[in-house]
Amino acid sequence: MDWAVEIHNDTDIVFRDLCIDTSEFDTGTPRAVYIYGTSVDIVLERVKFVHGEDDGTDHAAVFLGGNTTAPVTTERIKIKDCLFEGGLRGIFFSDRLHDIDVIGCRYRRMTDAHHYIHSSDDARYTTRLRILDCVGSEWIGTIGTGGRHFIMIVRGGGTSVHREILITNNKSWGDGTAYGAGAGASADLFEIRYCDGLTVADNVLSASGDIGIALIACTNAMVDGNQASDCESPGIALYYSTQVAVKNNLSKNNSEGIQIVCDAADICDDVLIEGNVIVDNTVGIESARSAGALDNTNIIVGPNIFDNNTNNFNEAAGALRRFETFTWNPGNLIDGAGETSAAVTVEGAAFGDFVLVAAPYDLQGITCNGYVSVADTVRVRLQNETGGAIDLASDDWLVKVVREMGLT
Repeated sequence: MDWAVEIHNDTDIVFRDLCIDTSEFDTGTPRAVYIYGTSVDIVLERVKFVHGEDDGTDHAAVFLGGNTTAPVTTERIKIKDCLFEGGLRGIFFSDRLHDIDVIGCRYRRMTDAHHYIHSSDDARYTTRLRILDCVGSEWIGTIGTGGRHFIMIVRGGGTSVHREILITNNKSWGDGTAYGAGAGASADLFEIRYCDGLTVADNVLSASGDIGIALIACTNAMVDGNQASDCESPGIALYYSTQVAVKNNLSKNNSEGIQIVCDAADICDDVLIEGNVIVDNTVGIESARSAGALDNTNIIVGPNIFDNNTNNFNEAAGALRRFETFTWNPGNLIDGAGETSAAVTVEGAAFGDFVLVAAPYDLQGITCNGYVSVADTVRVRLQNETGGAIDLASDDWLVKVVREMGLT
């Protein structure tokens, strides 16, 4: 037997307060529930799935989709407050899914991905997937070919991307099993590929055997308010992703706090990193490459809190552009007079860097220059040569530090 429940081209079905045990299934791809075709408005609520430990390719407690013929779409599926126990994967999401909610589920004693999202080729991607308030822990067995993933999003071919993905307020603890422990293994707790319109927010994850949160070839993404700690590799990593904001996260006791990675063909571009607390890591923020000689570009690093990292920055694959704001009320400058601001701390600023200054108002002919005065510190100099006195108001100024290679 391949599955206990088959839902095919059905509408308005609710399974509630059940236990489905497939631990004795002897097939290579057992599934407790298989939902596919034009199935719409299906609810699985407070269902306990007890699953075997077979490592078949499609082995999962719940299998959604698998629709290979357009325009067939499985949509409006809700999986709420369910318990997944045992098995290779919890939920397998496959071709042409739309408007899927997974809320408040618990996963334990599994060997691979709790949520595995896949598309076979173009036009089979998932849209409007929301994974909220779920908890995963208690891994068993050795790492399989997929690794220890709370969520893994991939595609099997083509160029299409998954769209409108929300992953928020989840908790996941790895077991610290290092990457490479099994053939072809990876162990990123969140490994998210090929998404456009992605939000990863307010999740708590720790003890990943590899990366905590990894975004790979994603665009238009927000990584906000997460906590990633005790990971063997970076707490948060971006691989050849563009238009990404990494804000207000805690990255603690990882190999790297935040890592931005390019390779021989693809780079990260238009990335903002600000408001993060980055502590107890080997490197705080790193711009790195896995191969080739390309550099990441437009990596903007705003105010972040650094504490007890071995090094706060590593810019091996492209400059980081750092900025800070400060409040300044210059004095009433008579003709020929100048004034220098107080010291402004910009982590990583060094002699030879450019310092760009953005004034909050019209300087009325006063000249303005920024410079590095000592390591990690910049100052702004004003000089009045206009022929008359000018009294500038108090306001917030912006300084940005740029390494030379970051301008090309």
